Amino acid sequence: MDFKRLADRAKNIFEKRGGSAAAKEDFGELKDIAGRDESLGERAKEAAEALKDPGAPGAASPGGPAGRPPTAPGTGGPAPSTTPTEPTTADVPPPSDAPPTEQQ
Repeated sequence: MDFKRLADRAKNIFEKRGGSAAAKEDFGELKDIAGRDESLGERAKEAAEALKDPGAPGAASPGGPAGRPPTAPGTGGPAPSTTPTEPTTADVPPPSDAPPTEQQ
């Protein structure tokens, strides 16, 4: 197993979800949910829903404020998608029997 590739993919997903700031907000939200006087099943459902939206509740709502697209934290640019994508050819190594390629 290629642990470096796995670690790189985990880092990319972490950064796409908003990095450490979003993780801290998620933690606070989960802590609040865990402290509620509800059944374990209800708290689990709420926690799963909370993690679908990175960061604080409603921080990256669809359409963003006033219909504008959501922005990535601290950048002012468009927020990255957390939708999984198919690997590109750069992510997939060539088969072992592939002819060598010339790199410039």
